[in-house]
Amino acid sequence: MAASKQNTTKKERDRIGLILYCFYAVVLFVGVAIIGKMVYIQWIWEPDKDVARFFLPPSTRSVIEPERGAIIGCDGKILALSTPMYQLYMDCTVLKNEFKTEKDKHKGDSLERNWMEKARKFSAGLAAETGINADDYFRMIANGRKEGNRYMKLLGNLDRGTLLRLKNLPLMNEGQYKSGIIVRKKDSRQYPYGTLARRTIGYVKDNRNSNGNNHIGLEGKYD
Repeated sequence: MAASKQNTTKKERDRIGLILYCFYAVVLFVGVAIIGKMVYIQWIWEPDKDVARFFLPPSTRSVIEPERGAIIGCDGKILALSTPMYQLYMDCTVLKNEFKTEKDKHKGDSLERNWMEKARKFSAGLAAETGINADDYFRMIANGRKEGNRYMKLLGNLDRGTLLRLKNLPLMNEGQYKSGIIVRKKDSRQYPYGTLARRTIGYVKDNRNSNGNNHIGLEGKYD
């Protein structure tokens, strides 16, 4: 009787042990499968490009030109430096089609007249900064709008102070997508002492040309 009871207890322990071994094996298998899947996704798997392009932002490549550093004399005075200058362009066709296709024709005509009136005031502001006749600026904009000019140059070589004043003018203060005004930044090399020691300070005519005659003085030596 006692021997039969011991055999039953041993079988019970063996059964429990077998269940635990199976459980451990399942957990180990699931863990290995998860780790394997992570490794596969991280290093091997690649999504379908046709599907991925709907979920990923478009990527563009562009060349960023480095900013040329300043040249400073031994006494701490700046001999050459780069300063940002700005150019103004205009998409004269901005909102033109929207006004033209307005369901209410009278409303569309009114919006177009309002835009042109702002353009006239903007032209007056440009004239105050440049000394050029305001009517000439307005005529340029009106002709550009009529001819569909999407990238008409208005001004070049503006310093930051002038640009900030222009941004307060009617039309330009509404932003690029309503005014059509496009601001382009370009670094300009400035020499506070003019032609003084200019040959020694030097200059670079064209970074794309490595010819010795193109790189002069310190500017060319350490370009």
